[in-house]
Amino acid sequence: MELTAEQLATIVRHADLRLGGFRQDNRTNPRHWIGRKALLVRTAAARRTNMTGMVRDVSKTGIGLVVQQRLKAKEEFVLAISAVNEDQAPLVVRCAVVRCEQATGGASFLIGARFAGEVDRGGAGVEFRPAPRRAEPPPVSAEEALARRIQAAILG
Repeated sequence: MELTAEQLATIVRHADLRLGGFRQDNRTNPRHWIGRKALLVRTAAARRTNMTGMVRDVSKTGIGLVVQQRLKAKEEFVLAISAVNEDQAPLVVRCAVVRCEQATGGASFLIGARFAGEVDRGGAGVEFRPAPRRAEPPPVSAEEALARRIQAAILG
């Protein structure tokens, strides 16, 4: 799957801010710097968990992420990235791990993943805006509630 120009514009603030702009980059699909958090929902039956990660870069065909847990090659997950414009729904896509390497220092992992398919053009009801402050803590964290909505949209 390739992201459309419209989908890419949803998450890339400046289309001309490409990685490799200051060095030779012969990639067919240039990478764009993102540098913000995203939610990953692991979809394997034995590992239905969620985690946050940092999106490093994105192209039409894949994404680079930094996460705190190792993922196996070919493992699929659903990725939700907030839109640049808060009025737009987040981009929610299914991804498959191509590579996972331990980062320098060993505390995190660098993931390279390809886009494997769309989940929901409307963001599966995903809301990235901060929840209103309440006097008592919510029974479920906003991150967990978001993960549950994505899992329900995917798994039924």
